[in-house]
Amino acid sequence: MKVIQINSVYGYGSTGKIVKAIHQNNLENGIDSYVIYGRISAYGHQKRQAIIDDRVFYFNDLVGQDLHVLKALIFDKHGLYSVNNTKKILRKIDEIQPDIIHLHNIHGFYINYEMLFKYIRQHHIKVVWTLHDCWSFTGYCSHYEFNGCNEWKSGCKTCKFKNVYPYRILSNSANNYVRKMKSFDYENIVFVTPSNWLKKQLSESFLKSHTCFVIHNNVDVTHFKYNLNNNLRSLYGIGDRKVLLGVASPFSKQKGFDEFIKLSKLVNDSYRIVLIGVNKKQQKNLPSNVIGILRTDSQDELAQWYSLADYFLNLTLEDTYPTVNLEAMACGTPVITYRTGGSTEIVEGYGTVEDQYDLKGLMVAIEKDTTDRKQLIFDNDMCGDYLKLYRQIVN
Repeated sequence: MKVIQINSVYGYGSTGKIVKAIHQNNLENGIDSYVIYGRISAYGHQKRQAIIDDRVFYFNDLVGQDLHVLKALIFDKHGLYSVNNTKKILRKIDEIQPDIIHLHNIHGFYINYEMLFKYIRQHHIKVVWTLHDCWSFTGYCSHYEFNGCNEWKSGCKTCKFKNVYPYRILSNSANNYVRKMKSFDYENIVFVTPSNWLKKQLSESFLKSHTCFVIHNNVDVTHFKYNLNNNLRSLYGIGDRKVLLGVASPFSKQKGFDEFIKLSKLVNDSYRIVLIGVNKKQQKNLPSNVIGILRTDSQDELAQWYSLADYFLNLTLEDTYPTVNLEAMACGTPVITYRTGGSTEIVEGYGTVEDQYDLKGLMVAIEKDTTDRKQLIFDNDMCGDYLKLYRQIVN
């Protein structure tokens, strides 16, 4: 069996780590596995010229990518450019002749989704599509919870939002919605969502007639485990203060950045807030009791911070099934999350859920004792479940 995964990134970020884990598990179980991706990390280990392995292919026309970003920003046609790069990707798919194409994020300014699905349809290839967000069934955004929008249920005909990824100047929502609906109307697609919340959203969208399974994400516990490094306390001047940790990239309003700033005004000097994933401008303007750290691709470094923290706070205002919660719990760190998307599904039995913007409730949760810590034990086999799904749809 030949399987090609297609995603914007590989080996870093939540989706890139998931793709890598599935790829490695496929190879270990006799699957002829390949990966195609279109974006590289600007941080850490992964460079444009790096060869990851001979089954993982990076395709990107950098000039075409810049034009894709610019045109999508102006005309709101994300996913409808990158023609030359898509031709290269399709030639590689033609060379491999896969039984299954496993899609992840096909947004990200590297591929033309109409060309991709035209090829898939012409060659009758079976598709597994793991949705990590809501982009596939909206006319514009990848998430809508922050804006409280439900237009995706009826056609995105009057959408005026411009403040969320992929950002835009003009609005082309209604046209995008119709083009996606036509492109993705393919009978040989099986959808997978990492949360029950996203499965419910899908069931109310134009993709509702398709089969959908829930396969929960998990994380690499060889990296994410209790790994205390008290040198971080002296290095960052934390002393014996309690640590409230937040991790996101980018650390936007939607990911709770403003909520952490509000929280910093409520906690006393016995606490330090640590935010990993801020940009340089945010870092420069943080309050004195907030430590800002730029994004890191080091899983070991993250595990050290998770292990050090008294609480991991996920103050996200829109999310699908955040793996940062899983990473924290794998390191034995209790999680407090806002009642957002699929985030609440993860922390049941391991943490606390508070209503969005409820800073008083948040403070009550923070002030509870954290001495009774326990590491998350994963009882789901994400990679194994995908393997079963591949075999089910091919046979």
